[in-house]
Amino acid sequence: MLALAEAIVPGSSQVRRADEQTLERTVELLEHTFPKLSRVWGKTALFLDHLAILRTGRRFRDLDHAGQEAMLTRWQSDPALRGPLTAFMFVVKMVHFDR
Repeated sequence: MLALAEAIVPGSSQVRRADEQTLERTVELLEHTFPKLSRVWGKTALFLDHLAILRTGRRFRDLDHAGQEAMLTRWQSDPALRGPLTAFMFVVKMVHFDR
């Protein structure tokens, strides 16, 4: 899950990269507001990881930066995956940039 969050918010000289604290706060927010949604969010990450394995033979976290970017781009352009990915990304970004 961390690799996915880091790929979503890779950071720059002005923006810090997503990290474990981003994930912890995301889970806390989801469990506080929508307890069952935190499980769905976690399962979405697992689902995306399995999709990476199906496509590349490797887990998302084991792909290099270019491979992770390519996978995210592919998922964003896929009508069936765009929704789940966007929902996952929204929560990560909202929590990360709210710190």
